[in-house]
Amino acid sequence: MRKDIDTREVTDLGIALIPAEETKEGKLWDVYIVNLKTTPIKNVLVNVTGRSGGDVPKGQHTATLRYYFPEIAPESWAHIEAVLPEVMKLDNQYWVSFQHEDYLFDKKYTVPQNPEETEDMWLIPLMGKVGLWFE
Repeated sequence: MRKDIDTREVTDLGIALIPAEETKEGKLWDVYIVNLKTTPIKNVLVNVTGRSGGDVPKGQHTATLRYYFPEIAPESWAHIEAVLPEVMKLDNQYWVSFQHEDYLFDKKYTVPQNPEETEDMWLIPLMGKVGLWFE
């Protein structure tokens, strides 16, 4: 039964969006997964999908992209992808699955469309750069 399944909350992990450069089309963003744990995480799989939401016409979406990292060291980060301005107009979902201490974790992080208009910029933990932080 579902009640018999041991579920654990994902902690000490986040997604960071760092502004990369400004182009005539808009701002480019670099996306990172940040491991705040004092131990490594292994077999990290990140599924990324952009979907319409808000004022974007219904039915617009990106292909699902998958990224794999065999291990992310303790208190470090890994670059996931660079995001174009037109993709930032969509709601972007980062579904992260990973193994930690012989348990499989997963969590969905949703970045709303045009996040710099709705979210505050923060000093990203460990990275020392200013950007958007989703925990």
